[in-house]
Amino acid sequence: PSVAQAVGPVSMPVSEITWIESPCRTDKGEMLKGTMATFGLQARCVEATATVVNPNDFALDRPGVFGRIDDKAIETSVLANAMDGASDVGQFTMIEEIPPGKQR
Repeated sequence: PSVAQAVGPVSMPVSEITWIESPCRTDKGEMLKGTMATFGLQARCVEATATVVNPNDFALDRPGVFGRIDDKAIETSVLANAMDGASDVGQFTMIEEIPPGKQR
């Protein structure tokens, strides 16, 4: 059998965060899941960009991205699953690869 390898968790400094609301792609599964828990909530999708620093001397393959996006003007999350600020920090997405060093 082949040897399994795992890395993590790896915390990376994040800066220069920007985001825009984008249309949800329901054909890709970008919608609210569940029934009663999400009843009456509108799905909102965002595209976020940030600068990160991978502290390793190797690329990270398919790392998960976790976090929140809070709107300072309305003092709440822009995402339907975290409007009360009480939810845990969920996984946003996975990135194909993050090479070593500073990346945007």
